[in-house]
Amino acid sequence: MTNTHHNKIKNQRGITTLLITVILLVTVTLLVFFTAQYGIVQLKMTGNQYRSKQAYQASEAGLEYGLAYLNQNSATITQNNPVNTTVSGSVANGATFSVTMTSPNNNTGQITITSTGTNGDGSTTHTISQITASGSPPLTYTITTQGSIIESGSFTVGGTNSLDVGGSILTSGSANVTGTITSPDVPLAAMTSAALFQKIFSTTQATEMASAQSAGTYYPAASVNYAQMNGGGTFWIQGNLVNSSSVTMGTPAKPVIVIVNGNFTNSGTLTVNGILYVMGATTASGSFSVTGAMVSQGNITLSGQSYVYNANIVKQLLGGSSYNKVPGSWKDF
Repeated sequence: MTNTHHNKIKNQRGITTLLITVILLVTVTLLVFFTAQYGIVQLKMTGNQYRSKQAYQASEAGLEYGLAYLNQNSATITQNNPVNTTVSGSVANGATFSVTMTSPNNNTGQITITSTGTNGDGSTTHTISQITASGSPPLTYTITTQGSIIESGSFTVGGTNSLDVGGSILTSGSANVTGTITSPDVPLAAMTSAALFQKIFSTTQATEMASAQSAGTYYPAASVNYAQMNGGGTFWIQGNLVNSSSVTMGTPAKPVIVIVNGNFTNSGTLTVNGILYVMGATTASGSFSVTGAMVSQGNITLSGQSYVYNANIVKQLLGGSSYNKVPGSWKDF
């Protein structure tokens, strides 16, 4: 009996030990399994964070690239209104970006840059945007003159800023001026010819004339090649220019700067797409239309004219201050 009882106790102890061992093995197995699963989840989370960070950094790089590209190519980009230009690039870690520049409000003075970054394996994207704004070009009035304006016909001038006149405005006809009029502008009237030219073109008269001679766009007033102006550019006309025929200077797509070193008289049909700068006096009758801006250092005598300021054309020809980020406009989609 003693041996039987002892054997039972040993068997019970063995079963208990076995159960405890099994429980421990199951517990350890579950712990190992949980640890492995947790490690996998952590690896996935780390991988996702890495890919997301790659995409975000690529979008930031694209935003900076887009701003630099806009400032280097603003004249070309703002030819079309509304603006819609897309560029792309890559960064060192294999990530890429696509940048779109738009002007949703048809205002080329304020352009939105939207950058989408994609990580190296193409599985994650991130998009951010920034509104940028540029300063005004150095010529903001439709018509600028250091002298006076004498008008006797049907005179129509558009633009936010219409007339900047150093002297007085004398009208005896029908005048329709929609924008701001500054007259008399005493500081404008007091400027020298050289100073006004430098302010608008950021160069001297001599330098601009030499540049036109080098480019083959310098003409004596009696032998101007108007057809060449359809290709755009800056043209220097030496002497008093008189037009009595049908002439077009520049096109909307390829506007021109026409500088007349003398007086300008028109009695024909003249269409200007760009900037007309007259160093002397201007006398215009007939059909005379300017889309862009006009400057005359002497008096302007007009009848039957129409002028429309076009900020895009002026900015394309003269530029403005660089585009800069508008504070508070950064957006993380």
